Amino acid sequence: MTDSAEKKPPVHTFAYQQPVDDPKNFCYIWVMHGHKTTELRTAFTELYSMFFKKKSYLEGFGYIYEVNIIELLFKTPIFP
Repeated sequence: MTDSAEKKPPVHTFAYQQPVDDPKNFCYIWVMHGHKTTELRTAFTELYSMFFKKKSYLEGFGYIYEVNIIELLFKTPIFP
């Protein structure tokens, strides 16, 4: 674990997004970090892109992705 990862607040929530009409094999993960308090000074959101070479459907589970690259696209603070 790197020093920067140790200093991040815990993950509060995350969301998955895949463009419906994008011919490329990309999906996106939004990650919100912060403490569940009224103190939002340390809260921030990160957007990651995941490039996958294969997507398969597993009955009773959902989609499984064979991921090649995960890249942080941007990080932005959240202010009250």
